Amino acid sequence: MLEHGRAGHLQLSPVVSPNLEASSSFAEYLIRLHEIGFDLAKAESIQDLHRQAVEAGQAKLGFDRLAVFQVDAVSGEVKAVFTTDLTGSSVDDAGFRRADVPAYWQQSDASQDAWGRMQVELDAALTDGEGATGRGWRVTAALHHEGILHGWIVADNLVTQRSLEPFRAELLQMYAASISHIRGQIEARQQITAKDERLRLVMQVANMVIWEWDVRTGGLTTYDRDGVLNQSPNLFYDEIAQHVHPADRELMLNGFRDAALSRSAFSMEYRYWHIDTYLWVQLTGAIKTDSDGLPIVVVGISQNVTERRQAAEALKRSEERFFAAFHANPSAIAISTIDEGRYIDVNESWLRLFGYEREECIGRMDIELHIWDSYRERREALFKNYKVQGGIRDLEITGKTRTGQMIYGLLSIEIIELESRPYFLTMVQDLTERKRSEEQALELALERERLDALTDFIDTMSHDFKTPLAIINNSLYLLERLTDPVRQRDKLELIKSQTLFLDKMIHDILTISRLNADLPRQRESVDLNTILQSIVERLRPTIEAKSLDVEMALDSGLPRVRGSVDDLSRALINLIENAITYTMPEGKIIVRSYVTDGQVSIEVDDTGIGMTESDLRQVFKRFYRAENARLSNSKGTGLGLAIVKRIVEIHGGRVDVKSTLGEGSTFSIHLPVAEMAV
Repeated sequence: MLEHGRAGHLQLSPVVSPNLEASSSFAEYLIRLHEIGFDLAKAESIQDLHRQAVEAGQAKLGFDRLAVFQVDAVSGEVKAVFTTDLTGSSVDDAGFRRADVPAYWQQSDASQDAWGRMQVELDAALTDGEGATGRGWRVTAALHHEGILHGWIVADNLVTQRSLEPFRAELLQMYAASISHIRGQIEARQQITAKDERLRLVMQVANMVIWEWDVRTGGLTTYDRDGVLNQSPNLFYDEIAQHVHPADRELMLNGFRDAALSRSAFSMEYRYWHIDTYLWVQLTGAIKTDSDGLPIVVVGISQNVTERRQAAEALKRSEERFFAAFHANPSAIAISTIDEGRYIDVNESWLRLFGYEREECIGRMDIELHIWDSYRERREALFKNYKVQGGIRDLEITGKTRTGQMIYGLLSIEIIELESRPYFLTMVQDLTERKRSEEQALELALERERLDALTDFIDTMSHDFKTPLAIINNSLYLLERLTDPVRQRDKLELIKSQTLFLDKMIHDILTISRLNADLPRQRESVDLNTILQSIVERLRPTIEAKSLDVEMALDSGLPRVRGSVDDLSRALINLIENAITYTMPEGKIIVRSYVTDGQVSIEVDDTGIGMTESDLRQVFKRFYRAENARLSNSKGTGLGLAIVKRIVEIHGGRVDVKSTLGEGSTFSIHLPVAEMAV
């Protein structure tokens, strides 16, 4: 029966009796529908089913135009369409979109209750996939199986404009049910085929045979790895046993007997004669017995494991050769677990190097034996290096023997596999004697270097001290004989200046000695801007005397650094005094402070005499003074910039210099902020 539905549409109940006038036609179509079902059941795929359904529905059920929309059961998206064009020919993938299907048949809008119904529209806008081309009736029925919507079948009268016969809607609904049922059968066949194919592939890859042996009749049925069925009648145990290696026949017989008595599964490996050689076969199966406990049928799987057995035997021989070489190797070698580092074996060279007995090492960890310094940190570092580099090669390490003696080694680590488990193979080449020889040679070289430095220092000092002392002695000699007060005052001033120079030189020498000795100094939070401002004010008379333009460009938000106020002040004084000394009158000096790359930076830029490339490479050496600097100022000690460099290094920073001869120099120091200071 047709019923009035929502929005001017008509709905047809799932169970409708055809009226008397159309009963004969309807009965004829039911017979055809039954016949079509047999033909459609032969379809090889879902796509083939839908295509044939469209063609058969037109040819045998008298539908003007049909379309089958196939949808994805998960996303609900239309993925294929089989329909008829305006000429009545069937077309695949006609360009329909999901939007072309009435909204009330979208999966998100249709409940399972509605899937059992159909939608009848008496005046619908009909389309051929490219747009509306006319109006007429349209009937839509759902294709669903086991509660899952798979698509729709749609009929309309776009081509002939024939009126809707009373039984057409119900016929389409029955057709949809038939198609859905056949679809389920095809899917089941495809799943069985897929499972059979997977099983065939597994058997093929595993070189496996499935078999069933009737113990009473001797009938043997096998399915080989290519899925071929073979049958051998009258094959009894004695005949099978003749092909089994004589050494394995008793094993096979006992295996069958035990399985029959326990009524449990069995698994055994034995050698079986095949063509011209024995193959290793793994037999896995179960025995079915009768009520008296006598075997009836044996079912199982036979797998050729010859290659595996040969590989296992080869591996065993290889491991035997490995362990022979392992224990005879002159290098110290240990094998340990990866997770904890527990030793499973160590060779004789390892025992001699570290002074332990084998029983003391096996099953214990490095941390228990105290072999390596800083074990936990060392192990974490080794793991990190191993992951990054894919192994460890020739890493220098230090360790201790059982008696606490320090040793040096060259460490290499690889991962090896023993009995299918990974382990660390650690090899140590003893470098202790070589290291001690190197240390002794280094100590001798350092001692020579200290002697050379002391000799140079004495030579330099004797020269630098002689000059001011000679000036002082000469001035004292003349002072005793001069009667002119003005000349006497000049000599006194000269003596005073040379005395100050000697005092500065002695102070610089003591400072550089203290810094080299790395004596502890009190450290605190230091504001470098305040120090810079104080230095410039203290040197203001000298600045004004030379008519210098000193500009302060200080970062008001400059972070503090952590260090010695006295040492940092000394470094900054030396830099600024250096700029004042070697900048000509009316020149310019810029003192900057700023933050860059997480560091506090101080920069002193001058328009002074500058330096050559050769001078730049040596300017921070002790007692070094550039030639133009000596000509410009003869009173320098040559220690000022060396002191700056040493102070900055002690505070975890660095000092840089850029200079152009005749144009000026820029010295900059970079120090870590207080939280990051060393």
